[in-house]
Amino acid sequence: MPRWLKNTLKTLAVIVGLVVIAVVAVSIYISSHKQSILADITKQLNKNLNGGSLSIQSMDPTFLSDFPRISLSLKNVVLKDSLWKVHHHTLLEAQELSISVNTFALFKGTIEIYKVGINKANVYLYTDSTGYTNTSVSLDDVKFVMDNQKGHKLFNFNADDLKGKIDYPSEGWKANLRLKVLANSMAFNTLRGSFIKNKLLDGTIAASFDEESGVITIVPNTLNIGKNPFIISGKINTIKNPGSFALDITANSILWRDAAVLLAPNITEHLNMFDIKNPIDVNALIAGSFNAGGDPKIDVKCKVENNTLTTPVGVVDSCSFRAAFTNGFIKSRPLSDENSAISVYQLSGNYEQVPFKVDTGRIINLVKTEVEGTLKSQFAVKKL
Repeated sequence: MPRWLKNTLKTLAVIVGLVVIAVVAVSIYISSHKQSILADITKQLNKNLNGGSLSIQSMDPTFLSDFPRISLSLKNVVLKDSLWKVHHHTLLEAQELSISVNTFALFKGTIEIYKVGINKANVYLYTDSTGYTNTSVSLDDVKFVMDNQKGHKLFNFNADDLKGKIDYPSEGWKANLRLKVLANSMAFNTLRGSFIKNKLLDGTIAASFDEESGVITIVPNTLNIGKNPFIISGKINTIKNPGSFALDITANSILWRDAAVLLAPNITEHLNMFDIKNPIDVNALIAGSFNAGGDPKIDVKCKVENNTLTTPVGVVDSCSFRAAFTNGFIKSRPLSDENSAISVYQLSGNYEQVPFKVDTGRIINLVKTEVEGTLKSQFAVKKL
């Protein structure tokens, strides 16, 4: 046997041995501290229940289901709302609740839960004659993270305050949510960066779900993102192409830089080459998937009237135009910076007191930039 192969096998044997020792050590630790760990997990899961209660009968480790994190199987989990003693309808009864916890935090005596899965459960949604319902939702200081490293997606939100109510008509459901949520990250592609990074979402979202089509429809409503109000609507599919979505976002009066900073950094960088003095109307269509990898399709349109445009080569006064950005300029090519374009239509203004017009101008390919367009102007030679 070659020496290099022998050394490699020895190294692998040592690594496997260390892993086995670690698993055995964790197993011994959990077995000897089962009651205290179960009590800590129950306490952690009971946080923010606002008067409700959650009980767990027993716990068993299931190490390999989410290795290298520690996976635990919680048996016979019961969740009751705050008025259970009045109506005696249990909100959730699950034969098994599977969770993943931070290994190192566990040895320090703290519980950090990464993932929760519900198996073999009954859910009882209840509304009494007075209108009280256990379908109301209330979250206070709750963190939500969805980290999809395979698809390069990271959604990280802190719910400072989220309250809502769900109604169940003949088919599907309707929900109204009042939220105050900090978007730490909304990265559809972590290689490009996050949309609305570190922006506060404050407002109301109304949505409905159609059972037959499997479509969640977000009704147009005003939601503040940072300091600016937006009208947001959209659709999310749960049956056909599950996880796919389309969002329509409109701001009727927003500063150029305030709009640009809400996009992913690779787009913001190029839009910040320009600035517009007064607020403008902006509409964005974002379509993609919460599950699949790759960038979402982004189409942004804006309308500028009698404004001041600052460019890398100078300032344009009395400026009016319509503009559009897309990251899918040529439909047959992948969505990317190379396939992105900024198009300008009916551009008119004064540059250094020289009036000009451009019917259509484009900046194509944000990596190796190309500029195309035809400029028309009539002016006295002395203005040169």
